[in-house]
Amino acid sequence: MTNHNRYTSGAIAEILCEADGMALDSASLHRVRNLARSAEILQNPREIDGRGTKDFPALEVYRARLFSTLVQVGVQSPVLVQVSEAGLLFPAGGKASRGAFRDSIAAAANGEAWELVIAHFPPLPVDLPGFVEGDTLYIRFAMVGSTESVAFRSVDQKKPHAVTRVDLSALWAGILPVVGIPA
Repeated sequence: MTNHNRYTSGAIAEILCEADGMALDSASLHRVRNLARSAEILQNPREIDGRGTKDFPALEVYRARLFSTLVQVGVQSPVLVQVSEAGLLFPAGGKASRGAFRDSIAAAANGEAWELVIAHFPPLPVDLPGFVEGDTLYIRFAMVGSTESVAFRSVDQKKPHAVTRVDLSALWAGILPVVGIPA
């Protein structure tokens, strides 16, 4: 089920709309093109013609899906960059990993339930794994119900101000049959 294809931003937008059961619209195309302009969001572009058209590896279709969803629920650009960096981290548990973002795709293909958790805390006096941005932002890609998934509920007797949870398995479901598991 591995796919070595590359996709332009237009093709990515079309795949995302198809996954949602919608026809391609200008808003979706515009959203993906904006993501493609940021090297920190959609990564590893390759110029394919003299007009500046770029294509992206299959992994970036999944990244576009996640970041389009996060933008739609109001997650700001600096947090998107932090989410992208968190996706490169290896999950806990000592198992072989290619990074939590890639692991979530392979896990969804195998029927596992994974989620992204973003929790905003008041400043914490301790340095803990999973926290970024001055120990106030907890970001983790994790299997639903795992320690990483539920650890954010209360830290040092402080509760988060806001929590965003994204069901990654549901996000990937419509893309996996089209794109496959990225190499």
